[in-house]
Amino acid sequence: KEEAVAGNNYINVMLDQNGSLYDIYYPSAGAVEGVSTKNEGYFDGGLDQFPPGLTAGQRGQMHLNQAFLGIRPTDTVNGSGVTYWMTNSLGADYTGVSQQWTATDSNVIATTQTLTAAGHDISVEQTDFAPKGVVYPTDTGGNPNRGLYIKRVLLTNNGPSSVELNIYLFADWALNGGDAFDGTFTDAPRGAMVAYDNTARTTSGSGEYNPTTFFDYTKDVSVYLAAAMRESDFVGASSGAPATDFWSDTSADQGLSWLGRKVTLAPGQTKEIAVAVVGGFDDFGGATGTYDFQQAPILDWFLNAANVEALAGDTESYWQSWLAGGVRFDCPDPNYVALYRRGLLGTALHLDGENGGIIAGMHNGAYPYVWPRDAAWAAITLARTGFVDEAREIIRFLRDIAYRDVEGWGRKGFWKQKYTTDGYTIWGNPQVDETSCFPWAVRYLYDVDADLVRLEANYDEVYDAGLASSQDSTNDSNLRYEESVDLVYSMNLWEDTFDVTNYSNASVIRGLEDAAAIADILDQNVCPGGPGTCGYHTDKALFEQRATDIRAGLDARLAWNGENTDISQLGITYPFEIYPAGSPRPQLILDRINGFASDTFGNFQPLVRDGSIPEWQGLVDRYWGDGYWNGGPWFLTTLWFGAYHALRQDVSPGTADIDLHKDKIDLLIGDTGPMGFGAEQIARDSTLKYAGQTDYRLQTAYPNAWESMSFLTDAVMLFLGYAPDAPADTLRLKPKLPSDWSWMEFNTVTLGSHRVDVRVEDGPIGPIHTFTNQTGAAASFETVLRVPAGDPVCAALVNGAPSAFTHDAGIGAVTISGALAIGAGAPTIVEVRLTVLGDLDADRDVDVLDFGAFTAGFGTVAGATYFDGDFDADGDVDVLDFAIFAAAFGDSCP
Repeated sequence: KEEAVAGNNYINVMLDQNGSLYDIYYPSAGAVEGVSTKNEGYFDGGLDQFPPGLTAGQRGQMHLNQAFLGIRPTDTVNGSGVTYWMTNSLGADYTGVSQQWTATDSNVIATTQTLTAAGHDISVEQTDFAPKGVVYPTDTGGNPNRGLYIKRVLLTNNGPSSVELNIYLFADWALNGGDAFDGTFTDAPRGAMVAYDNTARTTSGSGEYNPTTFFDYTKDVSVYLAAAMRESDFVGASSGAPATDFWSDTSADQGLSWLGRKVTLAPGQTKEIAVAVVGGFDDFGGATGTYDFQQAPILDWFLNAANVEALAGDTESYWQSWLAGGVRFDCPDPNYVALYRRGLLGTALHLDGENGGIIAGMHNGAYPYVWPRDAAWAAITLARTGFVDEAREIIRFLRDIAYRDVEGWGRKGFWKQKYTTDGYTIWGNPQVDETSCFPWAVRYLYDVDADLVRLEANYDEVYDAGLASSQDSTNDSNLRYEESVDLVYSMNLWEDTFDVTNYSNASVIRGLEDAAAIADILDQNVCPGGPGTCGYHTDKALFEQRATDIRAGLDARLAWNGENTDISQLGITYPFEIYPAGSPRPQLILDRINGFASDTFGNFQPLVRDGSIPEWQGLVDRYWGDGYWNGGPWFLTTLWFGAYHALRQDVSPGTADIDLHKDKIDLLIGDTGPMGFGAEQIARDSTLKYAGQTDYRLQTAYPNAWESMSFLTDAVMLFLGYAPDAPADTLRLKPKLPSDWSWMEFNTVTLGSHRVDVRVEDGPIGPIHTFTNQTGAAASFETVLRVPAGDPVCAALVNGAPSAFTHDAGIGAVTISGALAIGAGAPTIVEVRLTVLGDLDADRDVDVLDFGAFTAGFGTVAGATYFDGDFDADGDVDVLDFAIFAAAFGDSCP
């Protein structure tokens, strides 16, 4: 259950639920040129294999097989001491194992367990983090070393007698792709063991895993990792005494080492042990001064000046502040609030602080790299949720860092399939959506920030993307425009076929239309001689024509209806919006995914899982016949299915579509791991190591950005239906409350320089949208309030005053626009009233009485004399026929 991640955008480490380490991603959030993992797999020999059928050596570890603590009491059993390693492989030495984030809005990990073996009672509290928001220690040259991970351990003796304990840190290193080139040495004065791999080589010569699509991979770098232990002078101290015991393997492996220190605990006493792992890296092989220059000064700081308790608190505060700086979400269901926060915090762990990219994922040797398409989706997620600087950095990576070949027409061509975090090609295949995504992301960012200067700075690459995604590459014949069908041929989204696929061409149309829109914006706003004087209008016409041609080709291919059933085909609506939700083309795709319709050959190929495998019921597969990693549904695909319905709710009555979207998220909340992370694929088989814990169903590549964490965030944002329009200073919303929520809030929604809180609720007599202008400047809004289809609207009000509105009674959509109230904290309350005083039959409408029918509803009590109770003035007591009474009311509005 290796799921928890501690990271600071310069280093990531993965821990299992015992607090043991299994991966160290360094010297970036992922992998730079010259660095790779052991392989592309997930599991290693000697460890439990999950799912069944894997062979040894399929783990895909980064720089480490495993590293963990152990406690060895000095009391003996039959003359021999026993070390109780915190891997707790039998689940019996340590009890009460628990792991969680220190707060729902942090990336600091807390793991607790109690050593109970052989009658011991030692509680262990581990806090794991990569310092963030701190003043970093500096190397010999005065440069901050951010490649720093810390484990704080509190040991408490709950027993009646003093105990003497040897505390060990064991490490099985696998630097830069394996064990074969590892070396270790000890720095006893600093209480440190140092592992290094500085051997220049190629994968063809070394026999190591080659992560690239090219013949060979050059590893001409030097990677060092130093681990140190100290016993703090007291709990919360800034200094401590170093480890005193050391061992390194001198056999052929030389990748095994441990260090340790003896501590004594009186009854009830707590002591603090701290462990630091510090990275050192040189981008050339054979470096021998790396440790002394980059790492040793950091270990001196760790021993003498590092308050690890305060550093953990500062790190927690940083992530809390970071999260609070974006869009904040709240609703009646705390699981959704936690999901939204973890989606953003998990996405953030994938960001690379050095070059601005975002890695695809972890726990898979193929994933700590940057896919341009994944990066563009994540950039849009971050921009949508207010993290504009991070989105800009991703675009900077794609623009300035990611390598592209020059094409025969003299400009740079397509973006490659994936890159190292410093921009070198790893997989070089032409996958057209990796290129067409660039204008899409740039245009979306402009809609959020309205930054014309930045838009113009990105235009050269927008232009390159428009050309490269819609014509023949001169460098690779697998990217070409097929004139016979007016479609682009390339590798598909799933990277297993070359064809003119629906999704890929929808992405091209989106990119071309956005490139044309960007050209038009620049033409209208930045040409010194005015519109039409600097060539942008020519580019606009070019991209519009190409988009029109490819759209015609895509329409014909969709009408053919012969492509294999594939969730990505819904991309024509979400996210690209080439065809409106609910229109015939996407509806046919949806019907095929549901198994309600066949393809043109009569094949029924449903992707939504039935109940034959209970733990998969309602989840959604990628495509028909998918056999990747034993097959099975994905987080991405299930969310994609829901997202289409969220968009369709904008043109549908009631709440059925948004409820279905929420239902898919509900299923996935149940499938996230114990730390709240999603994965690529969801396992059918599962293991249960600790009694009382839920099954662990993450399987391939977890966590990851676009395929789970960013998409989970987007899925929540779809309830808001936010379409940013910062250039027009207009907040455009189509909120959709699911039926089991009465309210939701999205606070500090970003619109250029404006920040607006949004509350959506079902009021007693109609929906209410409240906008609080946090920044105070003038801006406009356009919002859609949902009412029951067919219900008349009695009134539309903005801050109590009647407002103009449009009402689509067929779907129950009321659109109201106006100006936000000016002033910091000023509210703008938008209401639709479906009733006022006079609603006697509780149908939310004003009632109009038919007096004839009303009086026909009375009978007479014989022989009665006149008194109160004679409603029709005939001198008798009246008896009401309630059925006729109720039928006497019709509906109206004042």
